[in-house]
Amino acid sequence: MSGYESVSKVYDSVTNDSAKLFVPFILNSIKKYRSESQSLLELGCGTGNILVELSKKYETYGLDLSPEMLEIAGKKDKKSVYKHRDMTDFDFGRKFDAICCMYDSINHLTSLNHWKRMFDCCFRHLVDGGLLIFDFNTLYKFSLLDMKGPTYFKAGKDFVLLENSAKKDRCTWHFNIFKKEKDVYKLFSEDIIERSYEFSKIKEKLKDFKIIEFVDEGGKKPSSKTTRVFAVCRK
Repeated sequence: MSGYESVSKVYDSVTNDSAKLFVPFILNSIKKYRSESQSLLELGCGTGNILVELSKKYETYGLDLSPEMLEIAGKKDKKSVYKHRDMTDFDFGRKFDAICCMYDSINHLTSLNHWKRMFDCCFRHLVDGGLLIFDFNTLYKFSLLDMKGPTYFKAGKDFVLLENSAKKDRCTWHFNIFKKEKDVYKLFSEDIIERSYEFSKIKEKLKDFKIIEFVDEGGKKPSSKTTRVFAVCRK
């Protein structure tokens, strides 16, 4: 993940309380499938909203490609260890009971081969029986975003205009950030790109794992109208 130099400053305002969606899923998955877990690594940890909660229960580590996001995470979460790393090519020199990659962070990898490289890194860093937990935006969600109008957010004294454009398996999030400096607003713009793929192609890249759950937000089998998929896999 990259391109968050300006977005990092308003990220928490834009994502709001997103951790409330993902933390329960992670905790429930670990409780069901590896209750003895003690250590956890989050890929694409962003500003640390998920790890600040998980660090209350586990020994936690996080990695991200954005130094700006990691700086914010380190200030709000003193328990976790944060590292500047690429989720497709990292080496912690140790293994974990669980690895998670949430809030469609995997969609930021812009080729299916990069998804596979991330899965391979996770496989090497998991103990036998360890869990890989992740979610992703679907192709159907991209089609909906392409029809969605702009969204406005207030971030302290600043304002954010968020627009989307999508074509088939590619979606671009256009961030226009109006940052107040003294008596004027300065415009900072950044584009964040996501990619998604057919379920069968993603499952093929997970062939080294046993897929335990592959469900929609309601815990049911994904359909052609599913916007987000949650996956739990075992090494």
